[in-house]
Amino acid sequence: MNEKRVISKSNRWLWGIFSIGLLLIAGGMLKYTITMGGMFTLTSQDEVNNVCKATAITSIVVSVYLIPTIFGRKKHNAAAIAVLNLYLGWTVIGWIVALIWASIKDKD
Repeated sequence: MNEKRVISKSNRWLWGIFSIGLLLIAGGMLKYTITMGGMFTLTSQDEVNNVCKATAITSIVVSVYLIPTIFGRKKHNAAAIAVLNLYLGWTVIGWIVALIWASIKDKD
């Protein structure tokens, strides 16, 4: 099926808000990485291993955090689910609500 999806004006706003949040988080992580990178030079293999472990753990945590957004990406209210997950997912209750919302079947 090649259905063309039309994004409503309100969903465009929500996706914009979601994108701004992601950019702010990415900027904060980049600033932290640069700050930490200036504190030490990767001279030993143990330091390289620690950085690799930290990167792997961060990737896993971010992936788990965004599960409701991933599950709800094809839903009618995908943008609202993504915004709820990004901004209130850290409260755990917000993450659970977003996950439930993403799991509920859309009304036709």
